[in-house]
Amino acid sequence: MIRLCSTETAWLGWVVGAAAQAWHETKTIMLSNHLHWLLVTVPFAISAPKRSWSPVTVFTVNSFAIMPLSAVLSFAIERISMNLGTELRELLRATSGNAAEFVVGILALKHDLFTLARSIVLGSILFSLLPNMGLCFFLGGIANMRDRVTVLGTEQCFPQGTAQTICTVIAVPMTSVAMSAILSSEFGDEHPAKRDQSILAFSRGAAIIFLLLYVTYHWFKSRTHSDLFCDETPPDETEDSVISIVAATAVLAITVALAVICADNLVGSINPFAEATHVGPDFIGFMLVPIAINAAKASAAVGKATRNRMDLAMDIILNSITETGLLVAPCLVILAWALFHKSMTLHFELVPTVTHVFATLAAAVVVRDGRSNYLEGALLLGFFSSYS
Repeated sequence: MIRLCSTETAWLGWVVGAAAQAWHETKTIMLSNHLHWLLVTVPFAISAPKRSWSPVTVFTVNSFAIMPLSAVLSFAIERISMNLGTELRELLRATSGNAAEFVVGILALKHDLFTLARSIVLGSILFSLLPNMGLCFFLGGIANMRDRVTVLGTEQCFPQGTAQTICTVIAVPMTSVAMSAILSSEFGDEHPAKRDQSILAFSRGAAIIFLLLYVTYHWFKSRTHSDLFCDETPPDETEDSVISIVAATAVLAITVALAVICADNLVGSINPFAEATHVGPDFIGFMLVPIAINAAKASAAVGKATRNRMDLAMDIILNSITETGLLVAPCLVILAWALFHKSMTLHFELVPTVTHVFATLAAAVVVRDGRSNYLEGALLLGFFSSYS
């Protein structure tokens, strides 16, 4: 019989304990969200550019890889934020859902794809306003259409503060998009240099104002008027985040690195994908990429809605719209200006501008009363289907 010395026994015990802890934390992460099982696509997504795969395959695999990476990123930040103060914790929770969107936008700037960066921003806002909110209203309304006591038809409710804030917040980026279109039409094609300079100056000024509004919004929501919004998630609906802070930090670092690689592959495959499928790059930026980078948030919001927590679902949607319109968009404009020395504006063509205006009006009409049902969800989904 082989006898181990005390040092070897202690070392072996540490290895076994570390392996058991790693297995437990890995299982916790995988079971916390069904999207995490798509992590199996990440190795294929990373190696896709080196393989002789078609552009369609490269784009598709990397799109599917970004979905679980976004979810894991939010999971890790949620665990880390538990050890922080209230304001910083709320800020991290709010921004974690848009991390993938921010990464893809920066990489689009790096590749000089400014139209793509703008399209992703506007497409993400439209995704939150139409299919995301529509699915929450529709599936939440179907799952909770009858009162359990009276068996009569019922509606789901969410705080009036959330409804009013959504109507206000979605109007801000809509105004900037409309103003850019007005400036473009004012100068026309007779003075292109003056037109472009005016739009650029307006976009940079609006970006600075948006960042100030973003800070004001969080101060309003977390410090002065928190009673107007939904309460914290009850204990029975809180994610059972039992992984250690060290593991969460390691997961965050690894996930960010993998997300950057997959996002770079995704951005690099967009033009070849467009050529292979004869689909316009604008459609890819407005429709396909936002679906990939917002799937995790949509899944979380729909899950809350079907469990009759429409207040939490609308809070997720409100945070997503706010982060995209008041943080991601202005940051991309300023980064293109200060870091890449390029000119990125908030100007869109006529069709995206008009679509954004009508989507904003439709969403504002639907949410203004703080109540929802499956019919309103069907209307939003129908509007999105007709647009796409």
